[in-house]
Amino acid sequence: GVNTMGCPDGFSFGPQASGRFVLKNGTDFRVAAARRVGNGVSGTVTFVVDGASWRMERGRRTGSGYEWLDEDETFLFSGTSHMELSAGEGGLVVDPRTDHAVTVAQPLSGPGGFVKRGAGSTLRFVTAREVSPGGAVTNDADRAETLCTTGLNAIEAGTVELAAKAAAAGGRIAVGAAGALDLQGTAHQVTVSGAGTVRNGTLGHGARLLVDVASGSPLTLEGVTLNGAAVDVGETAFAKPYPVGVRVAQLGAGSTFRRLKFKGVDADGHAVSGRFAVDADGFVVMDIGAADGTLLIVR
Repeated sequence: GVNTMGCPDGFSFGPQASGRFVLKNGTDFRVAAARRVGNGVSGTVTFVVDGASWRMERGRRTGSGYEWLDEDETFLFSGTSHMELSAGEGGLVVDPRTDHAVTVAQPLSGPGGFVKRGAGSTLRFVTAREVSPGGAVTNDADRAETLCTTGLNAIEAGTVELAAKAAAAGGRIAVGAAGALDLQGTAHQVTVSGAGTVRNGTLGHGARLLVDVASGSPLTLEGVTLNGAAVDVGETAFAKPYPVGVRVAQLGAGSTFRRLKFKGVDADGHAVSGRFAVDADGFVVMDIGAADGTLLIVR
């Protein structure tokens, strides 16, 4: 079954507390705040969320106990010194209420990633210290990345907003058919894949658009500019006759794509050539003439 743990007032760790606080196996964790108290903090407390849900919900006392408040949530530990948030391989599950948002202003690291669920809701990554505990924007010059996971981050439903400079290099984001990634600026050094929608921003130098040509259901780009990003079709073995009209992406409102050609040689010296163009249905398509098994990474 699912273990549900709740603490509407939050909880505190003393200055010498250290170690790992692990949430896993479908646990539903609802805590308003996590904080360090006292002077001379020396130990580090790491929260590891591995296949579990953590909701930063506040509550209030009622005549019969507590009730949860219907409001947006923010991941921002109070007294953040020596407190870390890590996603295990099972992931940090985020499932906000419909029409609500969860803001991550605390760096999220670890070998896993986030799992965004909940249609009609938003998960927002801002740079650290951009949001104060009271919710006000501080624009601190010492901002830090908050999406620092090395595993796959999955958007199963709803929207993830990624502020400029919020994602660390090497991040991977899979956008499901019912999900959307809102770039909110320029993203560098991230890999984006899936069959959902990417919108409102730029995939810059070092970013990668990973295409599963076999699925036939590419990402939809809305208001997106590719500026130095790579279009990566992976190590796909194409049988002769070489295909035409391989769907790479679908262009939505505000996105444009300039037709281009590519050519080169494979490891055996055979010619590789082809083109990218936009078809009548608004898909960016690739026509290819290459040796079987050729790796194509087109910038």
